[in-house]
Amino acid sequence: MAVRTTVRVRSPYKPHSVLLDLGSVAQSVKAGLILSEPNTASFTVQKTSPIWLDFADLLVAGSMISIERDDRRWPW
Repeated sequence: MAVRTTVRVRSPYKPHSVLLDLGSVAQSVKAGLILSEPNTASFTVQKTSPIWLDFADLLVAGSMISIERDDRRWPW
């Protein structure tokens, strides 16, 4: 079974509720975890995506971005 990852914008304040799910527009989602090494994660959103018009206020510095696996084992 393949594990799907999704990108979510969450509130920076507890309980960190989901403000926006980028699952359908985020591409090239990559996340890595190596013990004793810094974690890395990346994804892309096309410049022509309507997400920039509708939710630009959520995609600013200070937003909490998480990359999560659907098996709930490792959130990044």
